[in-house]
Amino acid sequence: MLNLDKLRESIRRSGKTRKYLCAKLGKPQYYLTNVFRRTVPDDARDYDYLPPELLAVLASELGTTVAYLTDETDDPAPPTPPTLARGGSVRIPVYGEVAAGIPIEAITDIEDYEEISADMASRGEYAALRIHGDSMEPRIMDGDTVIVRLQETADTNDTAIVMINGGTATCKRIKRMAEGVMLIPTNPRYETMFYTNNEIETLPVRIWGKVVEVRGKI
Repeated sequence: MLNLDKLRESIRRSGKTRKYLCAKLGKPQYYLTNVFRRTVPDDARDYDYLPPELLAVLASELGTTVAYLTDETDDPAPPTPPTLARGGSVRIPVYGEVAAGIPIEAITDIEDYEEISADMASRGEYAALRIHGDSMEPRIMDGDTVIVRLQETADTNDTAIVMINGGTATCKRIKRMAEGVMLIPTNPRYETMFYTNNEIETLPVRIWGKVVEVRGKI
């Protein structure tokens, strides 16, 4: 449950106004004031009037973690793993799950770390994602780790991590068409998904990143 005292102190420490934070949340300027007054019944969930996706954005803006704001820890500082590894390579986090609307720096579901070359790291921002499911077999197996360059676009024949309708990420091959986009599994047991240009905007359908490398599980 959200600790309102910790939230209040984190806002004070950040120096950011409630009006600014509400804008970042995409909410009216008095939304946080109502949270403190506990008068937002539409959002009454386990997070005490602040749904998880908004809480993650807020924690990121305040330089803290969801775990701190919900009393799972008393350490307000987000984890800052070392980036440099042996031989000048760079460590990147392996996420077990990625959900739409949550900034990457706010995700706490870190399962492991992988290393990429310093040259690769210099060409973009990268993260890794553990694959769950067999829709991309035999190329990508359940439990494999994919190295992902974070970007908002992908071309035909790219394998990408895609967010659909505010859900968690899915890994599929992209085929762009004039009418929309196809998300294609490599496992023939699964059906291709097609989204019109209108659905891309309204659901929405968003690219999280392009898969640039697959690392098989041991």
